[in-house]
Amino acid sequence: MHRYMLVSAYLTRQEAMLAYFERLDAHLAPLGYRLFLVNTGNAPITSTVENITLPAYVTLAQILPGKPFIQGETLSPQQQEGAAAEACRRGLSESTATLKVLLYTEAMREIMLRIRPALVLLWLQFDGLHRALDGLCGQWGVPRLFAEYGSLPGTVVYEAEGQMAESPVARDSQRFAALPVSDEELERAKTLLERLRVERHTRRPAGDENKVQALASRARAEGRRVLFYAGQNDPMSGMLPRSLPNARLHSPHFESTLDALDALLHLAEKRNWHVLFKPHPMMEKAHTRFMRPLPERCTLIPGANIFDAIAHSDVTVTILSQVSYLALIHKKPCVLLGRNQLTGKACLYEPEDRDDMGDCINRACAEGFSASQQSAFVRHAAQMCRYNLFSFTETLRELVGRGEKETANFLASQVDGHSFPETTGAIASHSTAFRGLYAMLRGVEPLLTRGITLFEGPLKAWYRR
Repeated sequence: MHRYMLVSAYLTRQEAMLAYFERLDAHLAPLGYRLFLVNTGNAPITSTVENITLPAYVTLAQILPGKPFIQGETLSPQQQEGAAAEACRRGLSESTATLKVLLYTEAMREIMLRIRPALVLLWLQFDGLHRALDGLCGQWGVPRLFAEYGSLPGTVVYEAEGQMAESPVARDSQRFAALPVSDEELERAKTLLERLRVERHTRRPAGDENKVQALASRARAEGRRVLFYAGQNDPMSGMLPRSLPNARLHSPHFESTLDALDALLHLAEKRNWHVLFKPHPMMEKAHTRFMRPLPERCTLIPGANIFDAIAHSDVTVTILSQVSYLALIHKKPCVLLGRNQLTGKACLYEPEDRDDMGDCINRACAEGFSASQQSAFVRHAAQMCRYNLFSFTETLRELVGRGEKETANFLASQVDGHSFPETTGAIASHSTAFRGLYAMLRGVEPLLTRGITLFEGPLKAWYRR
């Protein structure tokens, strides 16, 4: 009799992720485990792995007025954090975001009581819903790991302590940088980095607008240094909302992508720079609706090819985007304004504070990606492959060094004798209003699912206009 490992992730139209989990499931089976996928997307998935798509009423909660149904609710700290994150990410009122988190938590409680998972995998720690599920796992004593695409393209990572700046790779940077690697692992890391560079691997679509070279050439003709500023998905990077406990751990000096952009543009006039700004694909709408026109020294390049942006600029600047890894893979200097896994690894330039940013960027432009930084980056890549990352892309499995078989063994080791609790109880003492809404939504779920299927396309088309 197998035990389940539950995966909560947005899987709608994510074919590469589904194929990966199917391969992983096959390696878990001999160890007595099977995956159970909970899709947080709004359209069903097809997979050989047992799965369920999140109930339609959780998606629908984004347009429901939440206040009448959450009065009198007792929220856990993680539910409060999740609601704040969901409100920030989706532009919802606090009450509507809270309602969505409560509906999701109730739905997950029912699923977990049914399958009794030995381990829960949360794809993206900073998803507001997953903050709430993390709290439920803690309440019930169910082991959980945070999962995400790895910092090197073609990899995946599973971490217990946290992601990005909350990962031990960043939190205890000196200890991680001192971990041993063999000469063979260093050579394999060199080969992997070269393969990633030549084949232009990336975690997301690279973009197809070919205009960066002309923009950079025009700026250089005017005697300017060219900075490529890469934005990140602020709410999904742990840095927003700023009220969350670890927001300033991720970005101690800047509140958001646009806050750092303002600082860059203020310096650009004094330092004779030209800034090419590419927002994160998930933030383009939010980051392109500026309240005032961009100054002449900044060009917005939302659809530009990421590799061209790196290649034709003098330096890549970001708060904490994993584009920092792409810049180093392509042998270009990078300035990291916040914190991620590269913090303290001697691979890039890190200003001490906001006041040091200008000098730090000029130093990066002058010195480039130095020989010592290149050597440190190869060592860091070797350490990441040995101690942190697993292969996601089949063709890179041998170079990464740890594939689905090793991943399955690692996940099984995280269960470590834990069993699902015999008694759990309710998450909270829900109000009469919430219980009534939940019962009603469950009753009409087939109609809601049908309605969302029929009208999702037209509604999205109308919204985009």
